[in-house]
Amino acid sequence: MTAESVTPASVDPTPPDIPDIPDIPGVVARLRDAKFFWDADRKVRLEDRLERLHTIVFHKKLPQNSYRDKAERVAKLARRIVAEVLGAAEHADHAEKAALRP
Repeated sequence: MTAESVTPASVDPTPPDIPDIPDIPGVVARLRDAKFFWDADRKVRLEDRLERLHTIVFHKKLPQNSYRDKAERVAKLARRIVAEVLGAAEHADHAEKAALRP
């Protein structure tokens, strides 16, 4: 008999890292829903969604408050970080374009 084969009676034999999933059909249904929305989202390219970001409010108290405005602010910030902080001005355009990809 080895130490691995002996289990004290007062210890729960269920490993703590295995989740208890009582509703497997419910989980399967949620996974099917997720696949449906994933497939539906992939029908439209991300670049084609960029203009629509003007219609979605990021924060109503900001003067430029749409998600498109936020994306443009992040793009300018990415450009400055690459050019000024990292000292790679030749890659600044690429960083700005990459930041604008939703």
